[in-house]
Amino acid sequence: MSTNQSSEYLSVKEAAAHSGKSVSTVRKWIREGKVETKPKENANSKIFIKRSSLMGFLMTEAEPTIEGSGQSVESIEKDFLQSVDLEEMIQMKVKLQMFESKIEVLESRIEGDKHLLSSYQQLLSEAKEEKTAVRNENERIHNELLLIRSAYQDLEEVNRQLITRNNQLMTYISLPWYKKIGSTLLLTDKSESD
Repeated sequence: MSTNQSSEYLSVKEAAAHSGKSVSTVRKWIREGKVETKPKENANSKIFIKRSSLMGFLMTEAEPTIEGSGQSVESIEKDFLQSVDLEEMIQMKVKLQMFESKIEVLESRIEGDKHLLSSYQQLLSEAKEEKTAVRNENERIHNELLLIRSAYQDLEEVNRQLITRNNQLMTYISLPWYKKIGSTLLLTDKSESD
């Protein structure tokens, strides 16, 4: 095994020593697919665990060991960072920057949408106020029309009475003088004066 391969991959025993767990626990992680292994060349090949996979699993998901592995958290993080490929880190950083820019765009859209929503709510409020004002004005005009109609009916009644009185006067004027003396045309009817 080359030195590059030995630093990139760990045997099951080495993985158990690094994690502070038993060999059976490491084998269980392999069966459950929690850590990546090197593809086996044949059925009898030894199993090797990818160092970066083990370190990532230990930092994120593994239960801490009571006995400890003899390594500090800083040591495990250092091993993990050394095992992660630089190109992989660059790709992750680029993806992170893309996500951050997308988040910024979405946040600006949200702010714009909030501003639009506020504007729409203000317009809706103004429209409701205008509707109320128009309704009140219509009601006022309707009431005025009812008053005008009542006044018009009163005027029609007065006009009818005046026409009747005018006709009486015209009839009286057209009478010869001798008929005017005993005529009752100029007398007003008490029911009309009331």
